[in-house]
Amino acid sequence: MKGKKRFVFLMSGLILFGCSNAVESPLPAATLTKQRAMELAQDEVREIASGERVYVWNKNSKVTDAFPVYLDGIDGISYYECKVMTDGQESGYVLVNVNGSDVTVTEACEEGTTLNEYYEEVTGQAKENIEVYRYGFTASAAYEKSEDISARGMNTENRKPLAVMGLDESFDYESYRDAVRANGGSPLTEVIETSAISSRGMTGRGNAEVYLRTSWDPNVAPTSTPRWAQFHRRYSGYTGMAAVGCGPLAYALVLAYWQQNKGFYGLLYDGDLHDLDDSVREEFTIHIGNALDTRPVAGQGYTPPYKMKKIVDYLSAKGYSGEARERFGGYDSKFNGIYDSLAEDRPVILLINADGIGAMDHYVVVEHAKRVSGSNAYIRYYCNFAWGEWAFTDTKSGDWNSHKWVYAFNMKDPSSTSGGLAAARHSVYQYWDIKISK
Repeated sequence: MKGKKRFVFLMSGLILFGCSNAVESPLPAATLTKQRAMELAQDEVREIASGERVYVWNKNSKVTDAFPVYLDGIDGISYYECKVMTDGQESGYVLVNVNGSDVTVTEACEEGTTLNEYYEEVTGQAKENIEVYRYGFTASAAYEKSEDISARGMNTENRKPLAVMGLDESFDYESYRDAVRANGGSPLTEVIETSAISSRGMTGRGNAEVYLRTSWDPNVAPTSTPRWAQFHRRYSGYTGMAAVGCGPLAYALVLAYWQQNKGFYGLLYDGDLHDLDDSVREEFTIHIGNALDTRPVAGQGYTPPYKMKKIVDYLSAKGYSGEARERFGGYDSKFNGIYDSLAEDRPVILLINADGIGAMDHYVVVEHAKRVSGSNAYIRYYCNFAWGEWAFTDTKSGDWNSHKWVYAFNMKDPSSTSGGLAAARHSVYQYWDIKISK
């Protein structure tokens, strides 16, 4: 699945695929103002900070500014990324959709700075002179601002990015734009009537929140799994190096939790797992990848979903019995299953579609889940994305964003239009509940 997340500065050789004809956007220009987006973001910050487990945001956290983000294939501004400050420190962002092309609150992160500020640093261009485009959970690009304001967002064809993150020469921009236009917005979402969502049921337990019991390093931030990065490795029969892959790394994060916090010693390493030498961590992650039959595909470590159950072979070799139960289900039933796992202090591996086109392609680890029912219903998961430092690095502090909130279901209707529209995310696909016994 997704391997090393890279940014490329001042790209000269990026291949733009195909020549699509401009299609008139099915959506209007921005319907929510920047100010309204900031108000919604502040509401979200306040709600997250009031949860049962607090990470970085608190009662002092404030949304201080907002910057436009575009969706390739949709005319005009699609999002505002709303910058959050906490006790004088940069503390992430809330991404708010403003034109109905995505779920209203698309994602939230309590780490680092904003994409616009990140690209401002790495390109040397002022924010006012660049356009930032989002290509899903893990990828983005910055372009020189188009002089034609009507063209912004609609089409990046024949425009070379100044810098990218999580994209390489194989990314099919044309297919992404086509998926956006065919879907009427982000390919990660479907837009349906509120009544249809209600009939599908957010009925389960009603309001519920659950999280893993133990922090990995409470002195830094109370996340439950380590901030370990992907790396490149050699594969037998493959020329060159390829990423270890998100499947093996996700399992490394899960097994680290079992070893360090649940007393299952020797799952990864005979000793304390904090501040490991990189070579030791890389060695046991490679062993996990070998057990899963992870193989290189176009420079990425790829683990098919049906291979994820092979973790039991690795556990057996370590002297443990194990089970990796694969589960599917709808929004509510999937939440109920994940709730049960976390309530029993078991991290969950979740497979998502990172960009909305093609196959499900990225494994993340769920540490925290929350559901709110009613007219403002949502389900969100706090996940360790395990990208590594090649991802969204805060150029000021040097920290990289490893965790963020993923909205698996979101039917907020801030515009209060008659009948309303709601967007339901369908990129959260299946998950693995891992049990280990001695």
